[in-house]
Amino acid sequence: MNKKLPIYKCEIEENLNDETGIFAISFVDYPAVEVDFVALNKQKKIEHKLHLNSDKQILTGVVLIPDQLIYRYNQATDEEYYITYTIDMFEKISHKMMRNHFALNNTTHQHQDQLAGNFLVEMWIVSDPQNDKSNALGFTDLPKGTLMCSYKVSDTKYWNEQVKTGNVKGFSLEGYFYQEKPTKKRLS
Repeated sequence: MNKKLPIYKCEIEENLNDETGIFAISFVDYPAVEVDFVALNKQKKIEHKLHLNSDKQILTGVVLIPDQLIYRYNQATDEEYYITYTIDMFEKISHKMMRNHFALNNTTHQHQDQLAGNFLVEMWIVSDPQNDKSNALGFTDLPKGTLMCSYKVSDTKYWNEQVKTGNVKGFSLEGYFYQEKPTKKRLS
């Protein structure tokens, strides 16, 4: 039996006193997206890998793709569902992240180990996929509205042992998001 899973839209409040939004970016081996507590993990693999600037030790990659269905499984409730983020939410997410400063230099390895010395050097939303900087860096076929970022990795040992070896393949966000419950349409 092929059942339809509910789809929840992830949202934040723009108010800085509200805890919703990104509070860290994790460097992970299998990037994907999760909600309740957002941490991208092995549940869904993203095809777009990181771009490495070895001279400057800068990682560039995809943070979120608009309207992408991201499979989730909640073990506590045995519930399967999808989450998604809208293109309109990306601007709110990135602006709040910049205003509250939480994720500008808060990075982790595999959502577990706190990393020191890394900092955000740029974040942008793809507005013209054919002419965007992401395309020039090798991220082809990204949809309009994709949220991208670049981090400077200050720890040369981490860069050599984790990034250059391919152990780190993407970004994963950590944060709190409201989940808009799916609306049920009545059939007449």
